[in-house]
Amino acid sequence: MVWRKIAVKTKEEAVEILAAYLFDRWEIEGVEIEDGKGLTEEEAKIIFADILPEETAGNGEASLSFYLEILPEEEKKKRKAEVEKEFLDENVDHSYTLNSSNIFTEEECSEILSDLKRELSEMAEYTEIGEGKISVSETEDKDWMNAWKDFFHSFRVGKLLIKPSWEEEEPKEGFFLRGEEFIYKNKEKEEKLFKTGDLQLLGKHNYENVMCAMAVGMQMGVPMEQIIKVCKKFKPVEHRIEFVRERSGVRYYNDSKGTNVDAAIQALRAMPGPVLLIGGGYDKHVDFDAWVKEFKGRVKYLVLIGQTRNQIAACAKKNGFHNLMFAEDMDEAVKDCAAYADPGDYVLLSPACASWGMFKDYEERGRIFKDCVKNL
Repeated sequence: MVWRKIAVKTKEEAVEILAAYLFDRWEIEGVEIEDGKGLTEEEAKIIFADILPEETAGNGEASLSFYLEILPEEEKKKRKAEVEKEFLDENVDHSYTLNSSNIFTEEECSEILSDLKRELSEMAEYTEIGEGKISVSETEDKDWMNAWKDFFHSFRVGKLLIKPSWEEEEPKEGFFLRGEEFIYKNKEKEEKLFKTGDLQLLGKHNYENVMCAMAVGMQMGVPMEQIIKVCKKFKPVEHRIEFVRERSGVRYYNDSKGTNVDAAIQALRAMPGPVLLIGGGYDKHVDFDAWVKEFKGRVKYLVLIGQTRNQIAACAKKNGFHNLMFAEDMDEAVKDCAAYADPGDYVLLSPACASWGMFKDYEERGRIFKDCVKNL
């Protein structure tokens, strides 16, 4: 699967006109606009944002960008038909249904670029378009897992610095991880706060969330002792790397919310020992290579269920992984894992697929998994 990014450098007056044109002419959605404008009070009330952007003086420059999924004509028709059929099904959770917009052929993509150039030329007659420069780049679906790291770097919350785990250099001040220890450092002192094992959460992505929460708490004047106490008591949200039980030295985790490859990779990386992995489900036409390549040195056995089990099995074998088996339902999958697991192993439900076809939604899938584990 290939995603093509088209970006336009222009002026603030032009970006909204272009966004409206792209939707009206091609039904292109999800256009991203970057400019120097802050939010008005009215906009701030109706737009959800974790951190409100600060208004900058700027010079009126702005950019507009959007992504197109490029498919051959027959695959495009098939995808649109499948998605439109799903939207008619009242039993499907459409929060996770793939959108049928922004899917185009190579020929249509070329036509969109020509249209965009022509529209910019016409706009120049009645508004300021600035550079009017169009750039095109491409990202394969399998690259999304790491591509976003190029855009997420250390940032500050007030005077506190948040450093992502893949940036190895220790900051001069702020919260960061050193091995398994959470560290807070400022100009006057360095404190060892607690260890990752003191939390009820697993995974570096969760540890980064914890550091963000600590920084916000400290910035708001919450005492460090209280922050640490809350962090240690906090339990994972249901179906997100949720601990179910330990049986015969084997720990069982429910990550039914892992409905895509990216999320499933994070859950797998979070497991501290050998994993018996339950995967598979509804076919969303994704590439499983990035997920399967994480199996080496981590996954002992892969138990597959659902519509994608043959596809994932073929992908696993192609990448040199052969310890896999099929199960007809969740109960059989859990019993297979229990039979092959040794003390110190981890049984993880993190399917990398949607639940439809076998379950009403990911929540039902997770609850059934937990019931099967408790009934062992």
